[in-house]
Amino acid sequence: MFGWLKSLFGNGGTGGAGAIAPTFAADFDQEESEIVPNATEVEFVKSTVAQLEVLGLKINAGAEFDLTAYTASILRIFENSIGFHDVDETQNRFKMFSPYPELNVLWGMAELSKYYPFVNAIAIGDHCYDVIEEEQFYELISQIFTITGSDWPLSEIDIVNFMLVRPGNMARSTLYISSENHKAEIQFRHWKDFDESIFGSLNRNCPPGVKSRFGYSGDGGSICILWLPPEQIQAVSKFVGLEFIVPTGEENS
Repeated sequence: MFGWLKSLFGNGGTGGAGAIAPTFAADFDQEESEIVPNATEVEFVKSTVAQLEVLGLKINAGAEFDLTAYTASILRIFENSIGFHDVDETQNRFKMFSPYPELNVLWGMAELSKYYPFVNAIAIGDHCYDVIEEEQFYELISQIFTITGSDWPLSEIDIVNFMLVRPGNMARSTLYISSENHKAEIQFRHWKDFDESIFGSLNRNCPPGVKSRFGYSGDGGSICILWLPPEQIQAVSKFVGLEFIVPTGEENS
């Protein structure tokens, strides 16, 4: 079902959300890419971002960016699928060559979040896991928790029984997520791909009074993650045309 995600979303890196971002144009080298967005594509990104904000995605208040450069950066992530086609000023490669053009914008923004982030969305790039080592897993979980903000501030991560495994094998491990006056114990499978059941366990263990939950879309190797109340995640799913799953944690029991 998600095979197309690896081709569309597999070229970018992982960006950490949450910190105040610099002006995007200062960090983006247009000469790195042959892609030049046209006015129609820039306007499409602008209108899509505006609608995502209406649906609950939050823009980093301190970020500034060059919309044209940012549109080019998203196109560059997907250049294997949509970048090497000549178009005129009235055409939109997002809509011409992708089944989910609004999702491209959301995913691209989340993957490039260190430049101009939605503070409550992050994308973990293709092959983010692939039997990573313990230190890398700590970093991955820390990155995911940058989008929870003051709802669930992360103070400590601890892992028990984390061991290297060969592809095809699996180990059962325990993840402890600590914040002030709250601690969650999460059982997960350590194997080739990221164990998405972690999101259900996290949702079941959210701090009292917190309405937001983790929602995700992806295939275990490339994942986009949202932190919003479930009804808002459903609205985002409807807008981008692909479901973001909001597990309750009961699936794991």
